[in-house]
Amino acid sequence: MPVYAYPDVGRAGLGNMLFPWARAEVFAARYGVPVLAPRWTQPKIGPLLRREKDLRYYTGLFDNSGYIRGLRRAVIIARSARIPGEQAATFMADRARHTGSHIVVFAGWQGWFDSFLDSRSLVVDRLRAILSPRVRRLLEQADQEFEVAVHVRRGDKVPLPFRGPFTGSSGDTMSDQWYINVMRSVRESLGPGTRFRVFSDAKPGQIDSILAEPGVTRSPDNPSIVDILLMSCARVLITSGGSSFSAWASFIGGMPTIWYPGCGLPLIEAHPELSIETDLEGRMDEKAVSQLDRGMQTS
Repeated sequence: MPVYAYPDVGRAGLGNMLFPWARAEVFAARYGVPVLAPRWTQPKIGPLLRREKDLRYYTGLFDNSGYIRGLRRAVIIARSARIPGEQAATFMADRARHTGSHIVVFAGWQGWFDSFLDSRSLVVDRLRAILSPRVRRLLEQADQEFEVAVHVRRGDKVPLPFRGPFTGSSGDTMSDQWYINVMRSVRESLGPGTRFRVFSDAKPGQIDSILAEPGVTRSPDNPSIVDILLMSCARVLITSGGSSFSAWASFIGGMPTIWYPGCGLPLIEAHPELSIETDLEGRMDEKAVSQLDRGMQTS
């Protein structure tokens, strides 16, 4: 009985699209089944209407040549019974009772990294393996002369009031002053010459106060996966709490990662201390500073 893994990545942002892809990759590796090519390029009207810098079309980011593609993919999808990804283990344990072709469909971003935290190396290796030649060239040519990556999400996000608690909404992002205070706290630990690189979808003029801080440069416009991978190379990452884009950079890089209070995610199983939360003003207490110092030695 043929079984296939199918990452139905949907129409979300790239960070959220990577979750079903990762679950499909882990399933395929565990059971030795082929993977149907994800459909990465899906035009979205929302970013266009909001006039966002990143329209999220994700064209040419990945090489699908290692997956089942084209007409064969379409025929398999049309003729196969579907098994929800949540039932994958149960289905595979009882697969001998089934006949015909089946596809195990992984969809949605619920649970984020929970189901594959223990497969981090596999997921990161597979992600790097499917990068397109264009993306590889951009990474090779990119300026990586910075110690701290700062992800400032704007676009479809609304900054919280300074000192405002995180609401849990995916529409929240952090205030400029929080970022400034975090950067100053990090500079106190790493030294006055610390170089910060800001990755942002903000429009001109939106984050000038952040960019005015000493040692700060803004990353040029790049495809989304390039930004995620460049951020993952930093020694320290300052996130947009609640952003899967930030979270993927932390998961891939395994560096000390600084979060807004209530947003911290321990994404490296063996080192939960790499997840550091500030206070509402963006300041780190002695425990957080100690976590940062130890984390830089660990990562």
